[in-house]
Amino acid sequence: LFVPPKSWIKFTTEWKWIVVHRDYFLSQKAIHTFSGYAHSQLKKIASHRRWLFGAKPENQQELLAYNHWLEHRNPERKKMEKIYGFDLKHASHLYRLVTEGEELLSTGFITFPRPDVEIILKIRNGDYKYEEVLEMVGDIDGKFEELSKITKLSHKPDRNKIDAVCVGLVTDHIIENWLIKEDK
Repeated sequence: LFVPPKSWIKFTTEWKWIVVHRDYFLSQKAIHTFSGYAHSQLKKIASHRRWLFGAKPENQQELLAYNHWLEHRNPERKKMEKIYGFDLKHASHLYRLVTEGEELLSTGFITFPRPDVEIILKIRNGDYKYEEVLEMVGDIDGKFEELSKITKLSHKPDRNKIDAVCVGLVTDHIIENWLIKEDK
């Protein structure tokens, strides 16, 4: 929804219409979406890090995750984890999710390409230690709780406006196809 048109690979009239009305789709639910995904990345990083340093799974669910991790690890990421002591890809996603969420909740917009792309790439390349990444991310819940108090995003998506956009798109499509058939 926020990628600039010059970077679109493919687009349609319908997509342009959705982007014009993107605010209808946004809501404070983004708080839970971004913080939840960030927490899942943080949990993966922490679990993998514990396992890298020899900790054994603590319960059946963790044992399943551990076995899956051992059997399906990407060889390049396995090397990277061994060198740096944590998964750099998950860490870069964690940082990106937090900063994108902060921007969306404070401005109603997400800038692409990311203005902090250099930091994201440095995290991905191992230029920051595990503790530094955690410090950069900070208190995820605290940040999003504060942002929930100031965000201008509506409490929930505007279903009536979204429905109107969808009906308009379908109606335009039907009329367009009807006109094409009539011309034949």
